[in-house]
Amino acid sequence: MTTRQMTRMIAAMLFMAAGWTHAATLLEWGFGEMVSTSGYGNEGLTFSSSPGVSSTGLWRGAGVWTVGTTMGRSWGGRNFFYSKEEALSTDVCFYFDIMADAGFTLTLTSIETPWCGSPQQSPEYGQWQYSLDGGTGWTDIGGAETLPHGSYDWVYLDLSGIEDLKEVSGVTFRLVLWGGESGTNGRFSFGTGTASGIGPSLPNALTINGILNIPEPSAMTLLVFGSAAFLLRRRKQK
Repeated sequence: MTTRQMTRMIAAMLFMAAGWTHAATLLEWGFGEMVSTSGYGNEGLTFSSSPGVSSTGLWRGAGVWTVGTTMGRSWGGRNFFYSKEEALSTDVCFYFDIMADAGFTLTLTSIETPWCGSPQQSPEYGQWQYSLDGGTGWTDIGGAETLPHGSYDWVYLDLSGIEDLKEVSGVTFRLVLWGGESGTNGRFSFGTGTASGIGPSLPNALTINGILNIPEPSAMTLLVFGSAAFLLRRRKQK
């Protein structure tokens, strides 16, 4: 390896170490290009992720109906006229997860998304929850959210103060939905619906933000300084 190559390698390692200490978008599902389709959007909706991060996807619980046509630029479903207890027992929920590759961990800081509801019979409330064991046990994130009717809104869910979501290998999230009027025609979705957009600083996407933690940072430090020492010795020998 030449001196120039060694210098570039050390610079790259230092850049990675610095870059992974700041929160960034780790995972994103975009809704901007979706059109009104039957089925309320695919279960396997394509996502983009940072290197070192993966996901099973975005999916619906068994109690969410997908008969009919969704609003454009959104992913969701219908059948939200239950109480919270009924919604949990019949699985009227939206789900998604995030995992770190082997040897890495995640520190999650926020979830951001637009969401929209139809004017009638859409759910009144939503409760965010997380699970660290693949969905066996669930923990509430704050209190219930009041959901929009006949319009869209933007939600910023702050995760930075939750110790459980620091340096974890993977997390499953769900949004429990309930409180719609009697009937099954109410629609609720992630995304802006038929609205044209919400501004350049607020993309029409569901994002999970946080930090991909470098495995064994002490080892990275030793590698950088060891490489630097090797480079110095080579220069002295010339």
